[in-house]
Amino acid sequence: MRPPISACCSSRQGYGWAIEFIGLLWFCLVRDKARWAGLLAICAILWWPRVTPPDIWIDPEGGNAAIRASAGAHVMRERVRQYGLEQWREHYGLRSQAISARDADYICKGYGCTPKSEAAMKVGFWFRNKPPKPERLTELCQISDLVILRSPVGDWLDECAGVNRISAVDFRTLGAIELTRQTDTQKGWEIKAAQPLRGHRYWSSPSQAEGDAAY
Repeated sequence: MRPPISACCSSRQGYGWAIEFIGLLWFCLVRDKARWAGLLAICAILWWPRVTPPDIWIDPEGGNAAIRASAGAHVMRERVRQYGLEQWREHYGLRSQAISARDADYICKGYGCTPKSEAAMKVGFWFRNKPPKPERLTELCQISDLVILRSPVGDWLDECAGVNRISAVDFRTLGAIELTRQTDTQKGWEIKAAQPLRGHRYWSSPSQAEGDAAY
């Protein structure tokens, strides 16, 4: 077996790059022994704290998702909308896990994935543009404390009254989503969305008319 030719690690904090750049300028422009202080700043970045990866990544349209585990991250759907997933894994230095890692925690049938009782993340997924049937939605809500739906939501069932949801309307305004379990509460999630970080740009924000036409 060949040894790996590259190392996988997460990105640095944003201010870490600034420290490294200033250290490089100091090392190049300052003379005498004081210049070695810049080299220390350049080398210190190697041990600088890395970006903490989120627990869950969700595709901008809700068509795929990935869940982080101790050994890497496993995808919910193979060979579907993989580009964003690969960029996310590379950014956080997460290794790809086999689909068997997903099957250990989830029961996936058709376009839906329901968490097992022993799963660490009680999040249900629905990856179809058409809303699930009431019995399928009830099945997704039974164990989940959060349901991710690619489709728009019609009537929210009484069986799902205590379950949070993210649906097509949210993806239209938020784009790709990262979820991190909050440590101070068992069911709380911290949401980091891509679309608000881009600012208000007419080419990146779909209009209301476009959104309604898609559904």
